[in-house]
Amino acid sequence: FSSIKKGKEFPETYTGVADPEPGSDGHKAQHILIKEFSLFLSDLELLFNGQQVKSFDKRMFTVGSGILSCWRNNAIPKFS
Repeated sequence: FSSIKKGKEFPETYTGVADPEPGSDGHKAQHILIKEFSLFLSDLELLFNGQQVKSFDKRMFTVGSGILSCWRNNAIPKFS
C-alpha cells in the first residue's frame, strides 16, 4: 500500500457489472466461480472436520482464477 500511495500512477484496475447479460462471458464466469466456490466451501468443511481433501490447493487456486476471470470479463465476482 505504501508503494501505491507514493507512486505517481495507480495500478490497473477492473470494472464490472453485478449482473452481466445472460450468455455473456461475464455471466459464464460468474456461474463457474459460484460452482467452484461452493466446492471450495465443502472442502473447507471436510478439512475442519479432520478429513483429508485431495488437491485442496488446486481448488483454492481455481477460486482465485475464477475471481480474476470475472473481472477480466467485466463482471463483479459472485460467490452464491
